[in-house]
Order: sequence, then C-alpha cells, then structure tokens
Amino acid sequence: MRANYKLLRAVKCIALVAVMLTIVSAVVMQLWNALLPNLFGWHVIGFGQALGLLILSRLLFGGMRGPGRWGPPWMHHMRQRWGKDDAGRTREISRDVTKAVADFSVAVAVQSQCKRKTDSGRSTIRTCSLSRRGDS
Repeated sequence: MRANYKLLRAVKCIALVAVMLTIVSAVVMQLWNALLPNLFGWHVIGFGQALGLLILSRLLFGGMRGPGRWGPPWMHHMRQRWGKDDAGRTREISRDVTKAVADFSVAVAVQSQCKRKTDSGRSTIRTCSLSRRGDS
C-alpha cells in the first residue's frame, strides 16, 4: 500500500512538472512571436524551440544544481558567508542600516520643507535648515 502511494505521488509530480513546463513554454512562444518578429525582424518560433530556449536559459543562467539550491551560484556563496557572521556583527549592521535610512528620511523631509526665496526676480534660491529635529 505504501509503495503504491509513493508511485502515485511520483506520477503526480511528473505530470505537474510536464504541465507547468508546457504552460511556460507556450507563454514564452507566444511572447516571442508577439514581440520579437515585429520589433527586430526575427523569425517566429515553435513550441519545441520555446522549450529549448527555456532549457538553454536554465543552463546558462541557473545552472544544473540539485534541489534546494535555487538562484545564481554567487547567491549560495553569499548565504554561506552571511551565515558565518556572529550575532553581534549582524546587529551592528542592522543598526547602521536603520540609522542610514532614518538620516535619509530626515534629509528628504527637511528638503521638502525648504522655503524658496527670489533674489531680485533673477534666480530662485532655496534656504534650508539642515539641523535634525531636537538639535539646536
């Protein structure tokens, strides 16, 4: 009974992958045929060519890695490096990023509150107070 369940599950997974691959290939074919011949004068492609284009793009841009390692190869390397950071360093980086975002938002708010003054009608001069709130 358990073996039948595993076999049925495998067949369902294979069928789902085939259906999804068919749908994505059809979408790629329709997009290619709707856009590229008109824009660049390229040839119209068929379903098999769209499937081949998907496989080629997966090989070139995604690689042929095993399950659980999605994304470009550099992303896996960076996740490993980030995982080695100690908790203190992570908190320090988070605090620095939060402070930078807060400083930027204050600067944007100050800039939007700047007053415009005209200098004898010739040019427009902006006068701004760049002090932070709470600073005197």
